[in-house]
Amino acid sequence: MRNRAIFVLPIVFMPSYAYAYLDPGTGSIILQAIVAGLVSVAVAFSTMREKIKMLLKALFKGKSAAAKDPDD
Repeated sequence: MRNRAIFVLPIVFMPSYAYAYLDPGTGSIILQAIVAGLVSVAVAFSTMREKIKMLLKALFKGKSAAAKDPDD
């Protein structure tokens, strides 16, 4: 119980107001970070999808070739 008081005590004595100014440049940086994150996730999913498609193509191509000509 004593350990929790150490973490809660500073929060209780902190003021609830903040005098901060975010200029338009800050908003631009935040927007760029969000867009970059979304684009990187889209590229990662696209790359994984292409690799999975190539893997499945290779697996099914090997099975269909073996089914057509079992003596070869």
